[in-house]
Amino acid sequence: MKFKFIYPLVAILFIIGCESAEEIEAREEAATRAAMSSCEDTMTSNITRSCSSDPAFAYCSLNNDSSQILGSGCTSKIKNLSYTEQVKMCTSESLRQVNYACAIEVYGCAAVTGDINC
Repeated sequence: MKFKFIYPLVAILFIIGCESAEEIEAREEAATRAAMSSCEDTMTSNITRSCSSDPAFAYCSLNNDSSQILGSGCTSKIKNLSYTEQVKMCTSESLRQVNYACAIEVYGCAAVTGDINC
């Protein structure tokens, strides 16, 4: 007699616990959008703060490969500008890469670039 009530209870819990594929996909898409938005906000804030603190170093380090920073002439290129122009150039050039960098962070390098050896 005890088992009479267990089977309907299990069936009801199973039905309640089942999510449709669309619901799961919508939840995953919302999480991905939230992760991208958070990444973009954080990265934009960090770049803006870095460019305001030291525009020459920030510009050269954010916009060049590490092997191109020293001796590349990058710092002399930006230091010929006024401080306000340095900050503006650093910020505008560096912010162009935010979406791409966040896509790599959220989706993974291989998914964004197609290179499995990232």
